[in-house]
Amino acid sequence: MLKVSNEMPVSNYSVVVPAENGTTFKESNVIRFKLPQNLGFIDPYTSYLKFDLTLKDNNVKGFLTGTSGANVIVRTLRIIADGHVIEEIDNYNALAELHSNYGFDLGEKELKDVMEAGGMKQQQYANGLNNPTVSTSATTPDNKNIKVCLPLSLSGVLGSRQALPLVAMGDLEIELTLDTNDRVLKTNQHQFASQSLATFVLTDGVAVSSIDLETNAGGDGDGGATNQTKDWGFSASGTDVGEDSPWIIGQKVGLKVISDDSDVVNNTDIAITNVQAVGGKIRLSVAGGNPVGTTGASPRVAAVKVIMTKGSDGAVPKLSYEVNKPEYVCRVVVPPPEYLQQLQSQIVAEGYAIDVHTWTTYREHTTGRSSGQSSADTIEVPCYSSRAKAIFWRPVPEANMKDLNGVVKDYTLGGKFDWNGVYNHASSYQIQIGELRIPNRVVKLNPSDYKYEYPAQEHIVELVKALESSGIGVHNLRDHRADYVIARSLSAYGGTTDMRMKGARLYFNCAGVNPETSANQQVEAKNWYNWVAHIKRVVITPSGLQVLY
Repeated sequence: MLKVSNEMPVSNYSVVVPAENGTTFKESNVIRFKLPQNLGFIDPYTSYLKFDLTLKDNNVKGFLTGTSGANVIVRTLRIIADGHVIEEIDNYNALAELHSNYGFDLGEKELKDVMEAGGMKQQQYANGLNNPTVSTSATTPDNKNIKVCLPLSLSGVLGSRQALPLVAMGDLEIELTLDTNDRVLKTNQHQFASQSLATFVLTDGVAVSSIDLETNAGGDGDGGATNQTKDWGFSASGTDVGEDSPWIIGQKVGLKVISDDSDVVNNTDIAITNVQAVGGKIRLSVAGGNPVGTTGASPRVAAVKVIMTKGSDGAVPKLSYEVNKPEYVCRVVVPPPEYLQQLQSQIVAEGYAIDVHTWTTYREHTTGRSSGQSSADTIEVPCYSSRAKAIFWRPVPEANMKDLNGVVKDYTLGGKFDWNGVYNHASSYQIQIGELRIPNRVVKLNPSDYKYEYPAQEHIVELVKALESSGIGVHNLRDHRADYVIARSLSAYGGTTDMRMKGARLYFNCAGVNPETSANQQVEAKNWYNWVAHIKRVVITPSGLQVLY
């Protein structure tokens, strides 16, 4: 009925609504806001959540996981009006990661990096949740409050471009459940696969006193023997170490010999005594690295990998976060009196309807298979919405978190929770809606599997259609394999499909043999995050509010 536009100027102003249940929140807490009925009409599209985000009780530098910025803290979003739950999105942060990977182009990602404390894989503007430190003297993480302005745009209510008539709906309650520290935070993963590109002559009984680490502000360097060739560079200019250096004096590290295939962990608690830029590299001065060589010929030339083992206080690495002073900045619009009269007349005559384009989450799990054994899984999505638009299936490894070398580790030992779906050499899939299989032929995925990662075109076509019909849009397909998602559009040109008495299921097949190497592979156990984009209808009548699915 009412849209804010330039064609008919509407008076408007902002109202700041603080959280009603506190000012400081930690993992698993619930933040509650109540937008009172007396606000009249609000424009949710230009409203946003504002808060301070900071690390607490940490002894290492910390960063947000993923690329969706501060969205990662929101586990569940729930909206209530007149006692009715009109929207509930579980795993909101996982959905925000999908949106970030596919729905934003580079410019939008950089904007998110500035405003929402993330968006870029390198977090090149946010630089983590710590202040830049003077690395030659810093001995503790210097935490800072990051001001975050976060539009909850994936919500069909809070992201709507249509003004909401609170005057007719009643008080609008917003509940945000915060996710746990281990899913929200990571240490800088540079610390767990930092390849020294200089060569050292290692001799049994002779200490290593310094290690030079390659710098690369773009994060795209040669990773040497590590599996991860990105996200491990640092910046340095002259004698100054860049802001992205994760190292703190007093922090303890372990040294790993890698270039002679001995892969031996040596001296796992060596103290860093200095951090400086020398010759375009970052030099760590260490004490206690004696001896380094324990296997192989001595002396020998070898490269060394640096792995963090203890925090700046000598204790096990730890990370936690706080959300402080959360406020909902609400844009209030004041329509002409004629609009209010028309709204009242429509409510009395036939009811006033609001379409909410929202998401419902469905979770599933599949077991792993032993090496060489193929899998054939059925993933159920028991959606019975009358107006469904698209379905997304995203397989995330059950063995999560992992470090940059793919080793399963707790986040205090260098693991990072990975929100992305994994390809795992899937061979084919087919989708069934009710009794109808769509497409009627199995979608083959083999072309995705070879050295140059050519995309399986039929799969990409289906993904693009689903992204467009769901409202996410297609701005970036570079991560189609890194964040593996299977999708199906249920509509064309804005239409919907009636899923009542139908439901959906995915028949998903993985090969026990890697087609690229012909070697047996192990199919991972997976937790499936599945979403259905659909439309709810909220109807306001003189007797109250109804929610139609």
